[in-house]
Amino acid sequence: MGRREEPGRDQRRAWIALAAVAELLPQVVGTGATAGAGLTSFEYMLLGALRSSGTSLRTGELAAALDCPAPRVSKTVARLERRNLVRRSSVDSDRRATRVSLTDQGRRTHEVAVPEYTDFVFGSVLKGLGPDELDEMAGLLEKVLENLNALSEEAAGPVPSDSVSP
Repeated sequence: MGRREEPGRDQRRAWIALAAVAELLPQVVGTGATAGAGLTSFEYMLLGALRSSGTSLRTGELAAALDCPAPRVSKTVARLERRNLVRRSSVDSDRRATRVSLTDQGRRTHEVAVPEYTDFVFGSVLKGLGPDELDEMAGLLEKVLENLNALSEEAAGPVPSDSVSP
């Protein structure tokens, strides 16, 4: 890989803003969005993905739905299972694969968190952004996320069989 030129003003500005958001967002959202329900933001999103699916999902399907590495999903599922918010079960056709489903307690916990999370994220974090700005921001962040996912996959090496959707 050849040496790049010094980044321009716009590149530096974009990088500083992105890095600041990436560092601050988990702290702010994690403590303010779902504190009343006792969930981290990621736990909330994982429970929401299960609730939206209406069925159990493989760990890899959850990772794809949340656009994150399967090991992060596995660790979070283990924590949520200890709190009786989700249940894991093996897949008959592939003993290495795991399906995850919501428990009744997990469904109730998520339902309690929805208004708090929605009010916090859309009323505070994204306050003042109009529909066009939100759409533009989503498109730009999706491009950055594609780049990060590619780098993450390169660094992680081969994908375990449980993280691949059927």
